[in-house]
Amino acid sequence: MEVFRMSRLCVCVLVLIFSGAAANDKCPEDGDGTRCPLSACARGNALPRCAFGFASTVKGGQSKSYVVTSSEDSPQSPQPGSLRYGLGKGNVWITFSRSMKILLKDKLLIPSSTTIDGRGFTVTIGGAQLALPGVANVILHNLQIDAPADKSENTIHVSDGSTLIWMDHLTFVDPTRMTGIGKIISVNTASTDVTISNSILANTNFSVLLGNSDDEQRDKSMRFTVYRNWFKDSTQRMPHCRWGYCHVLNNLYTNWGYYAIGARTHATIQSEANVFQAGSKKEITPWDHSLARTLDQTPHIESKGDLLFNGATFHQFLKTAAASVSPSRKVKPPPVLPPQQLSSLLRRCAGALNPSQARACLLP
Repeated sequence: MEVFRMSRLCVCVLVLIFSGAAANDKCPEDGDGTRCPLSACARGNALPRCAFGFASTVKGGQSKSYVVTSSEDSPQSPQPGSLRYGLGKGNVWITFSRSMKILLKDKLLIPSSTTIDGRGFTVTIGGAQLALPGVANVILHNLQIDAPADKSENTIHVSDGSTLIWMDHLTFVDPTRMTGIGKIISVNTASTDVTISNSILANTNFSVLLGNSDDEQRDKSMRFTVYRNWFKDSTQRMPHCRWGYCHVLNNLYTNWGYYAIGARTHATIQSEANVFQAGSKKEITPWDHSLARTLDQTPHIESKGDLLFNGATFHQFLKTAAASVSPSRKVKPPPVLPPQQLSSLLRRCAGALNPSQARACLLP
């Protein structure tokens, strides 16, 4: 009888311990939108706890696990072990067995409920476009993504009503595209609730195009978060928005070309707590006083708490148009770092990181 009482006591203590742990299941890194995905808080398929902004409720593929063991790509007959084969599994969380470079031989279609998770290794995917047409619930994390062989294509193309897409800790670098027509990310045709965060977009011409037509009024539904990215030595569209609502928060801009942030056709951009370090070009928006009367006067761009260095100017389109109604969808708001601290953090911690870089980023 005494043994039975002791057993019940032990069980009760264990229940209290575990229930207390569950009640206090919070890591310090949860409050850091850059370090959270790199920390123990986000191991395995706990990564979505670190998603912020309009894609904050994304879960990715949670039903199956798949490990990429081969860098080979065979579009017509995907082989076991390859990335393309794993994407055919459905509702899948994809990881990698080692560092590798995957040269795609054709466009890679990414289905709904998919995570491609490159943590722990150096994984590069390139050669063809990553396409997300009409899908939902996708995470791309800790990957270097190179340009398609066809430079007229977007590197990542989100279209046809796709929703809940989170792109985090990605690196896009291609010096050969600085004078070309290279395009990194395009989101259009009623796609919405997308976040790109903690990424490096460098040495490119067109960075992020949100809404690709003045006539595509379906993009009024677009909600897009641009958070904690480093736009480096790029020409324009960081981002460029049409129709939708774009929150541009806590990014670092260095040495842009034609302009940094632009908008057309009733778009609203809230630029908040960003750092703009101008090079030879000083104006952040594609604004020219001599052309002000002929410019599209329908977009609304605001600047709140931005830091401007090296003579940078922000004309905000003269606020000629009223802001669109703020999106009613409730999201987990991204943590805002004082912009004075932003440059140091993103220079160390943005983009795809190998394990040693990730550990260094987590240090104070």
